[in-house]
Amino acid sequence: MKNTIIFAILFSSVIILTPTQISAKKTYSESYTCISASNGKFLITNSIKTNKFKLYGIIFPTKKTLKQFVKNSNTKAKDLTAFLPKINYQLNKYAGKTVKIKSCIGKRLWLEDSNGKSINLELVKNGIALPAKNIKHQYKKQLNKARNEAIKNAAGFWALPANDDPTRDIRIEYSAKNIRKNEKSTSYKSSASSYARNKSWNNFREITLDINTFDLTRKIDLLVKYQFKIINYSPGNSRTKRRKISWSSISQKTITLYPPDNIKTIINSPDVGIQKYSNSVNGHSALSGKDYAGDNVVIYYNNKVIFKRGELKK
Repeated sequence: MKNTIIFAILFSSVIILTPTQISAKKTYSESYTCISASNGKFLITNSIKTNKFKLYGIIFPTKKTLKQFVKNSNTKAKDLTAFLPKINYQLNKYAGKTVKIKSCIGKRLWLEDSNGKSINLELVKNGIALPAKNIKHQYKKQLNKARNEAIKNAAGFWALPANDDPTRDIRIEYSAKNIRKNEKSTSYKSSASSYARNKSWNNFREITLDINTFDLTRKIDLLVKYQFKIINYSPGNSRTKRRKISWSSISQKTITLYPPDNIKTIINSPDVGIQKYSNSVNGHSALSGKDYAGDNVVIYYNNKVIFKRGELKK
């Protein structure tokens, strides 16, 4: 009877310590064996429990999504169908191998192989999977970096023909403003009954290009050419004579777009200085120096104009 009680206590202890569901934990130290991997799911076991899971932060393309991926290109349906088995071929490489759960988010896993390499990242680098939307920030940066590497190397489905006009899949929003800084003001008595004020500040113009690339399916490079409209103020009796308009030289900048993302590019002009004099008696005021009054922006893709605001002045 005594031995039976002791055995029951020990047996109940084993039950308490036995892990129930892998998804109930957040981090792990033990290793698992991958039984099979296909259709985006991993079947893993640690000799106590066997579970099937999807990987966190990545999605695998289907024939339908691949059609969208190569839209408006000359890719044939049979080429897409031939590519799909390559996904399971890459996944099957992990069958029978030792894997380690680095972390668990909900019911999805972040897996590592026996060498400590992230399986999630490797699949994205090989062009077999894509970063999912709405993923945690700590993983988003790593996955986007892996995707950019796959694009650069034309790995996996990144080698499929691109959209014949990818600029149809981007949206460009323009805005610009003048920004003051380093303002200074001094006042003094110019006569018995009047005061004068000198005010000075630096000014620069900021152009913002907000580019939405969520529908883009390839990396593309855009060339931005721009220039600034400058007002030159000089002392004189005539307001029109002392106000002259000029344009800065044309500058250019290359913007690299990766899908899917929202890219904000800011272009700043050089600083210019301006002074304002005013008199309290006669209300006279005068400006001297330089200020910005606008800009011209033209964006090109493969020498084709895809966005224009104003005409560039030579």
